[in-house]
Amino acid sequence: MTNLREYNEIYKIAGPENVITFDDMRGKFGIFPEIEYSSDGVHFGPNGKRKFDEKILEKIG
Repeated sequence: MTNLREYNEIYKIAGPENVITFDDMRGKFGIFPEIEYSSDGVHFGPNGKRKFDEKILEKIG
C-alpha cells in the first residue's frame, strides 16, 4: 500500500513537470478501484498501487 507520505516523496523525486495528479490517476489511468483511509493518510487499493507504481516509473524515466 502506498500512503500519502510516500506519494509526496515520489512527487519530490519526479519533479513538478512529472507530477501525476489524483485526477490524472482516476481519469487517464483508470485506477483507484478502491481507496482506503487510515490515520496516516490515504492508502491506494492493491490494483491502484501496482498501476500507480508503473506509471510513476514511466514518468521518472
